[in-house]
Amino acid sequence: IQIQLAQLRLRLEQFALKQAAWRSEGWEIVHTELEENDGVINVDGEPFRLLGRIDRIDRRVTDSGCEEFAILDYKTGDAGEAPEKKHISKPGKNDPLAPAHWVDLQLPLYRYLVRSVDGLGPDLKGKTVKLGYVLLPGVVADTRFELAEWSDSDLMIADEAACDVVRKIRNEVFWPPTDPIRYQNTDEFSAVVQHGVFGRAPFVTEEEIGS
Repeated sequence: IQIQLAQLRLRLEQFALKQAAWRSEGWEIVHTELEENDGVINVDGEPFRLLGRIDRIDRRVTDSGCEEFAILDYKTGDAGEAPEKKHISKPGKNDPLAPAHWVDLQLPLYRYLVRSVDGLGPDLKGKTVKLGYVLLPGVVADTRFELAEWSDSDLMIADEAACDVVRKIRNEVFWPPTDPIRYQNTDEFSAVVQHGVFGRAPFVTEEEIGS
């Protein structure tokens, strides 16, 4: 516990420095832990309700007088991965010709949750809305504000991916699973007790279970 407290203190000290620099760029916090229950995405002419909690929304006015908003999500994982890496799958070694595709829609869907927020309006037209992470990784030197550099066309593709998910939910299509399947054992508790992880053998054999 003492080690964890010391690590936490280091992370927060570094975050304070980054927050001060972010504030010096004109950003100010306008919402934290914002719960939204009125988000709606229209799919094939029918509304689909979205619920969620947004960690933080910041606002600034640029030197040219333009108003900007940043929708931010705190990430404390050790990896400290940028939004692009978490949200979009790139071609891999096994299939270098495979197209990149959206595998996480968290940040793009936030655009639908903020439309009832004061200052943003119902359609975000004319608003500059940035999406990103506040990264607090294990390596404190990597602490940073990381805004995604997605174009309007990128976000349109994300919206269509979200619509496709909604269609599958409505049609109760939940197959196929990811490939490869993360846990081959069909026992519902295998993931909890980590059977097979790092070569770990089951605590109880099938023969013992049968007896």
